[in-house]
Amino acid sequence: MKKIKVLSGAALSLSLLLAGCGEENSATSSQGNGGSGGSEKISVILKASNEEYWKIAERGALDAGEKYGIDVKVMAPASETQVDQQISMIQDQFTSGTSALVLAPSQPTTVLNALQQYKDKGTPVIFLDSDAEYADKVSFVGTENFNAGKMGGEFLADELSKGDKVAIIRGQLGSTTHDERTNGAEEALEKAGLKVATVQAADSDKDKALTVMQNILQSNPDIKAVFATSEPMALGALRAVESKNDDILVVGFDGTTEGLESIQADGLTAEVAQDPYQMGYLSVEAAAKKLNGEEVEKRIDSGTEIVTKENVEEALSEIKKYTGK
Repeated sequence: MKKIKVLSGAALSLSLLLAGCGEENSATSSQGNGGSGGSEKISVILKASNEEYWKIAERGALDAGEKYGIDVKVMAPASETQVDQQISMIQDQFTSGTSALVLAPSQPTTVLNALQQYKDKGTPVIFLDSDAEYADKVSFVGTENFNAGKMGGEFLADELSKGDKVAIIRGQLGSTTHDERTNGAEEALEKAGLKVATVQAADSDKDKALTVMQNILQSNPDIKAVFATSEPMALGALRAVESKNDDILVVGFDGTTEGLESIQADGLTAEVAQDPYQMGYLSVEAAAKKLNGEEVEKRIDSGTEIVTKENVEEALSEIKKYTGK
């Protein structure tokens, strides 16, 4: 494998995204304010309680609360599909008198009505991981998805030759997140003289991605690589590739333990890894600064990194620091 060139961002502690549903209704944990007895409280509402990605984000949020000496309360519904429960949490935290809200909205458009009361009172709102069209938001903290997709495309461009064909398997049509990741990858691939043979949706589903990749291999037998805009789709595509014993590069997006262990075992070629720890930390830091009257940037990039066989051990070690596994 060629030497990896640094493609973007400062080197941030690594960790990562998306998993299955939990079994409890919600999880709540809190971090004290260092014994100062201060009255400020930051409420952090995540998308799910029992997923590795969100547990790491929670750890970052609590660590920031400890550093800034402010109470941080973290909660989430059991799964990302429990949108009504998340909205109830938003309403409950307003009633409890929270000083600031950090929110990772499962459905950004759906939460806007619940945020109206925050706007009326002037309570600061910071969005984490997923942005929303909320005019009064203090900041968005998360992955710059276009640039991250571009990183994936640039990695493949370094590994392939001009004229080689690449397939892209993306998440739900209409999803801004997957639009940006796809567009970034396409731009980098085309700029390098590679051909994007096809772009097909698999809705971030492993089984759908398996079927989509099987069809791609039938219609494009000379494909050299596939870029998937989420880890489950990359793992599904890999199953299709391995069943045909094809020497095709498979690059995913997220960087959770499952995907990184696949890289370690010579399955996936690489992943664009997000950093949920920094998302949690930087979002609470932004809230604390806002409460202190300091200026806060409107967009804060939490960082991404290309993980390959060369640096996967380090990436897995970072995840274990936050999960204890």
